[in-house]
Amino acid sequence: MTQLNLFDGIENKEFLEYHKTNPHLYEAFKQVALDAMNMGFRTYGANGIFEIIRWKRAERGDGEFKINNNYAPLFARLFVNEFPHHADFFRFRKSKFSRYIESISNQQESQCS
Repeated sequence: MTQLNLFDGIENKEFLEYHKTNPHLYEAFKQVALDAMNMGFRTYGANGIFEIIRWKRAERGDGEFKINNNYAPLFARLFVNEFPHHADFFRFRKSKFSRYIESISNQQESQCS
């Protein structure tokens, strides 16, 4: 399996729907990433952020929490699209979803306007 095929199982529509119905997850992702930066981390992994979010939810007793790990790099790309000055915080492999993430962010911007 090549890196470009790594995310073939994710349908664009599926991720977009998940993102729309779970905006709190991206907000939590952003907060953990920004917290890591404030703690002095120069880089961090998107999957590590997902694990921190899971841990924090478990500590609060929020019950079972499921999220597809394949979404981690997509959330990282959303983050970098929103915060381009932090583009070096995550390391990315080439992905066919890069342009897709840009289109999602552009949709969000137009909805906020």
